[in-house]
Amino acid sequence: MIRSDLHVVLVDPHRPGDETSYHPGEANLRMADLVIINKVDSATPGQLAQVQAGVESVAKANVPVILADSVLTVADPDQVKGKRILVVGDGPTLTHGGMAYGATDPVGLRAEQNKVHVHDLHATILHLLGINHEHLTIFHNGRDERLTDVGGNVVTDILA
Repeated sequence: MIRSDLHVVLVDPHRPGDETSYHPGEANLRMADLVIINKVDSATPGQLAQVQAGVESVAKANVPVILADSVLTVADPDQVKGKRILVVGDGPTLTHGGMAYGATDPVGLRAEQNKVHVHDLHATILHLLGINHEHLTIFHNGRDERLTDVGGNVVTDILA
């Protein structure tokens, strides 16, 4: 077992209330030696105040809280010039709920509302990357095969 010397917890002000409402977020806050509230550059003052109050209500007394912006920078811009870039976050909606599309059973074992087939998920991800899933093929076993097989529909309901 590995025991850390410093327990750092990252809190998202765009999801105020989640830091105290969901496991393991609240448990992590109770053990925190340092709390970082990230994305303060894009959060509203109200969101920030709500998250700060949540941290204070759960974390140990006198735990340092650092406010941090989330600025994405590239040391050498020429490395990405002219390239399509995908930046992926941890997707807390998948583990903390609150996602506006679909729902699972109470324990998160099975999808219950707005089920999406894996081919539709693949088609949607490819669409977001600017790729038509019907044109993305690989020649295998004597025929062109698609990631989305013979199905796959872009789930337009989740697109902004």
